[in-house]
Amino acid sequence: ENRRGNFSQQMFLLERLVADAPKVWKAWLDLAALHLKRGNRDHALWLLRKVPSDAPEYARAVARMAGILGEMGEYSDAVAARREVIGKAAEEPGSGAVAQDEGHLEACSCYLEILSKRARLSEGEALIDDLLVRMEALSQRMLVTLNRLGTRIGEDRLVTKSFGLLVEKPMLDLPSAELVLALAQDTLSTDELTSVAASLRRRVKAGDLLRFDVLVAQMCFGPAQALKVARASPGEPDDFQRVVLFGELLLGCGRPMRAMRYLRFAVRRWPEVTKLFDLLFEAHLQCGQPDHCRALISAREATFPTQSVDRYLVRALIAEGDLSSAARICTRREAEGLTTLGLAQLLRLYLAVDDVAAAERCADRLKERWGPSSKRTRHFRVSHLGQLLDEA
Repeated sequence: ENRRGNFSQQMFLLERLVADAPKVWKAWLDLAALHLKRGNRDHALWLLRKVPSDAPEYARAVARMAGILGEMGEYSDAVAARREVIGKAAEEPGSGAVAQDEGHLEACSCYLEILSKRARLSEGEALIDDLLVRMEALSQRMLVTLNRLGTRIGEDRLVTKSFGLLVEKPMLDLPSAELVLALAQDTLSTDELTSVAASLRRRVKAGDLLRFDVLVAQMCFGPAQALKVARASPGEPDDFQRVVLFGELLLGCGRPMRAMRYLRFAVRRWPEVTKLFDLLFEAHLQCGQPDHCRALISAREATFPTQSVDRYLVRALIAEGDLSSAARICTRREAEGLTTLGLAQLLRLYLAVDDVAAAERCADRLKERWGPSSKRTRHFRVSHLGQLLDEA
């Protein structure tokens, strides 16, 4: 049901499973994730707290709970939850404790990011050392997570070692191949990148080849060529992820009218797939049709709670020129710990309504999110975006 995009049916089945077999704890995590998609954070937290400490899924449950608490602004509770999972490695240097599964790794990553943002990364040195020692035993997914973590917090040792281990793998999953390509793109010419991609393709799993080929075409030749590659490949009629890919490529090629017609049918077929709805909403915005966006929002409210459609309403209000109303909704949602726009977009919105104090807070949060050791923070004033924001 998940692959088909029938999330209501998936929720019904998971609720039955939780009732009939309450010790299948993975079902509790999956059910919490579905409630979180619908904006039901309190119920998601309730489900995650039901996972006992002796369950194998406990670490992941607590890590996800900590993530929700962090988004709600309850940072002390979030840090305490992460420390509980990490154990003494986060508190006592040289304790030797480290991530043993994805749940532990998720907690470690979140904890190190918090330390980085608060300029206290030195407190996590023991944890980083333990991760480096045990990295060879980690899965590809964990290696990708650590590579991206190292990039965000400016820890080159994590980036270098995880990348080296990934390129030695005989078979690569799609996220790993995408990471290798992205790093190669930063340093290689188009011809060299194409050669690297051809070598990688032999190590990509058969089920990921279409998305890999589209990714390579997009990196080397742009979205128009990527769209041709996608169209030339056969696909399953019930594969909504393939439809998402087509929608993204059509918008990327600057064809919002065609994307709108295509996505309209897709949203009717898969009404619960948020990504399809997001793409259709964006297509209407690009076509200059905020009235149609309002109609979409009204239809969306029938399936999802009001707070989850507010972010669409904000974008419609901005398209209509009602910036004051958009800013009020953003301020209210921020107080509730809910995100509406990216921080850079939010900064510009507050400047547009002459709320300089709120704009300054956004700029501070933007730098804090990158972390004091991040290259993006150090280059805040010389990057194009940073220069625009500073001038504003």
